[in-house]
Amino acid sequence: MKETRQYKRERILEAAFRIFIEQGYARAKMSAIAKRAGFGKSTLYDYFESKDEIFEEILQTKLVDPYFALSSVVETQASAAERLRAFLTAEIEWFLEYNRDGGLLPTVMTNPEFIVSPILRKLICSVLEYKFRLVRRLVEEGMASGEFRAEDPDISAIRIIGASNAFSAAVSNSVRYGYGAERLPGISYDETARESFFSGLFHGLLP
Repeated sequence: MKETRQYKRERILEAAFRIFIEQGYARAKMSAIAKRAGFGKSTLYDYFESKDEIFEEILQTKLVDPYFALSSVVETQASAAERLRAFLTAEIEWFLEYNRDGGLLPTVMTNPEFIVSPILRKLICSVLEYKFRLVRRLVEEGMASGEFRAEDPDISAIRIIGASNAFSAAVSNSVRYGYGAERLPGISYDETARESFFSGLFHGLLP
């Protein structure tokens, strides 16, 4: 069966990701990516102009787009508090999934070569801006409905984001390294831990 253009594109992206991990971004060559994908080098240039473009698409499709899709959980008629909780729960589970051994997030975020990439910085900024705007909107709706006490919505959003990021980091340490790993304190992610976190978080928002 003749391969579709989309299938070839996906093969190139998967091959490039493996080459980046094995050889590092700087040493990775388009010829090596082409060989791993099973194509000639010229075929790669039919799809991508450079390895920068390939790297950006890998991060966009494998990390950023799935993260943006989390917002679907807030498009309901539920209260602001319920939708905020649904989003943060979905985000924690997304974070855990992408932090498992061999996952894309720990691979990228623990590799110094990737961390300094302008491409990665740009995408991280887009995610942070997206999260802030979404959380701030839910906070404002909660204040308007009387669910949350009236205060600076920017400060409330920053406080919520800081708490959720810290909780996600703590539970992901347990997933990646095992509970109680030296200098990497973690907590088991179960219903008790989740309820304790949300109880404390929302208590600080009450009128």
